[in-house]
Amino acid sequence: MTTNPDPTPRSNAMPTDTLWTPAEARRADLGTLHSILLDHKGRIEDFVIGASSLTVDPTAKDTMWAEEVNVDLGADGVTRNVEQRGFRMSDLAHVDLASRLDVPMRYWRRMQNEETPSLLAANANYWLQSEPNRKLMLRTYRVEEGQSYLRAILSDRYARMDDEDMLAATLVGIREAGLNPADVQIDGDITEKRLRVRITAPSIGVNVGDLLGDYRSPFGGGSARDLPMMWAGLEVANSETGRGAWSITPRVVLQVCTNGMTRRMDVSRRTHLGERLEEGVVEWSQETQQRTLALIQSKTRDAVHTFLSTDYLDRVAAEMREKVGIVVSQPLETLPLVAKATGLTDGETNDLIRMFMVGGESTALGVGHAITALAQNVEDSDRASDLEASFWSIVSETARVEAHA
Repeated sequence: MTTNPDPTPRSNAMPTDTLWTPAEARRADLGTLHSILLDHKGRIEDFVIGASSLTVDPTAKDTMWAEEVNVDLGADGVTRNVEQRGFRMSDLAHVDLASRLDVPMRYWRRMQNEETPSLLAANANYWLQSEPNRKLMLRTYRVEEGQSYLRAILSDRYARMDDEDMLAATLVGIREAGLNPADVQIDGDITEKRLRVRITAPSIGVNVGDLLGDYRSPFGGGSARDLPMMWAGLEVANSETGRGAWSITPRVVLQVCTNGMTRRMDVSRRTHLGERLEEGVVEWSQETQQRTLALIQSKTRDAVHTFLSTDYLDRVAAEMREKVGIVVSQPLETLPLVAKATGLTDGETNDLIRMFMVGGESTALGVGHAITALAQNVEDSDRASDLEASFWSIVSETARVEAHA
């Protein structure tokens, strides 16, 4: 790789409005998830490169170039060929580059919004050239010949754990734990940041009618008196772009409304940190991949045995039972206080109050049901997951506010 701090405009600059971009999905079924992830997997290409070999194009917005030197040994001696490879930068790649160059994100966004990209390029290229010994991993998708989609810029120690492999290993782990994947309900979300897969086992449940009181579904109006079960489940998450570790988290689902709540205090995680990699295209060894997948299978087996059980559901129900009888007497006063303390936006606060009123259960647990119902209507997958996990803090905060009312 060689240095090129101020690249001139390329005639083959990529048309940023016509390039392929990765597919996303929300609440997709297993078949759809697998189809999208299989297509993504076939496009993946990762390589480690010196920071000084990268340049942001000053004339083409969201375009980065990598200068690659290939040396051929022939009858006439050594031939040195320099090739330019172009990438369309995703928004996540912009965030990564700003972070790795230690440029404040607010300033980076301001430069992005300029009519010409030259200011951002001047800043980025100066700092890229200032670190000749630094190496970065580029996670890309091949699109067409000479065109690639740069989705993340990561450490050269980042250990790959691809979504499609993770999903397959999870299903194997479920089978090895003695549970037929055909007997569980599976759906999930795919975004550029991460994959989330939700697994629900209706065959594993406990009756919690005594905890649900007068609650009814805010979606179909079904009554908890007729649909009193709580089912066992799991949420499996992974990020191919450095936005979080692989994790498997217990999740329970109410039959009456299919609201789900996760318990992150019981999460099992695996970080994406490995050995430092040499420059060039990263070819992950079969041994490395098998070791990673075997670990996922093992952790999935353990999670199925531990969390997909009536014993675990009984523990969850016991914790919920501690909040039974805490009545929210002034919801229009209490819920805004709870929402503020737990970080909800103004819009989410209004939706929380609406879900609480429709749900008809005027207790602290009713507020918890309202927040998990709200999660079903949120299109942002990460935010929806955070809202599901907030059930316990929302219920506890409601109990605290009521105790001081």
